[in-house]
Amino acid sequence: MKKSVVVLLVVFLLFGYKAYSEVDFGVIAGVNSSSLRIEPAEDFDVEGRTTFGAGLFMNLQANDFLSLQITPMYLQKGGNAKVDYDFLDYTEYRADYLEIPVLIRLNFDGGMIKPYLLAGPSLGFQLNSTYLDGDGKEVDITNDTKNLDLSLVLGAGLEIEFDNLSLFGQLTYNHGLSNLDNSDGILDFTDEIYTRSIGFYVGLSVPLGKK
Repeated sequence: MKKSVVVLLVVFLLFGYKAYSEVDFGVIAGVNSSSLRIEPAEDFDVEGRTTFGAGLFMNLQANDFLSLQITPMYLQKGGNAKVDYDFLDYTEYRADYLEIPVLIRLNFDGGMIKPYLLAGPSLGFQLNSTYLDGDGKEVDITNDTKNLDLSLVLGAGLEIEFDNLSLFGQLTYNHGLSNLDNSDGILDFTDEIYTRSIGFYVGLSVPLGKK
């Protein structure tokens, strides 16, 4: 399945390079409600944590209905968990990523206000990750977690178009496909860790012209 997502990502990028007729460029920022799926699940009571994301926005329009949205951003992920272990009863997993969603966007013409739908893969490149140990100290586990977090994204948004400026807001669900546990040492009490998140973002963009 992961190979299929990577193939789709390449197709999307080729689509964006060959077929776009107009480019919108801007900035995007918002909050991310992040959580984890941890195995074995019976040892963890996972809670979400509210994190932050911000970056650049690019929309490559093939036509009025179809476009390719790319939003490279700095994104925080992770989660809080109550743990059923003698040496640890609570921990926080925190990770910073360079996240690059590459999403097919379906646009619906509503005049000045235009709703849209999003779907596609996202590649997250880990910058660092930590967890809290039994003494409440932050422990660097960057080398014990995988550097790449591949995920699928679904979302919907609303764009308000002005003459030379657009404002938008969007809600996305990010479903991690990569097992981030890459260790048999410091994380030996977990077998699998997957990210889950719901993000709400707002931004603005300007048209850069037509091809």
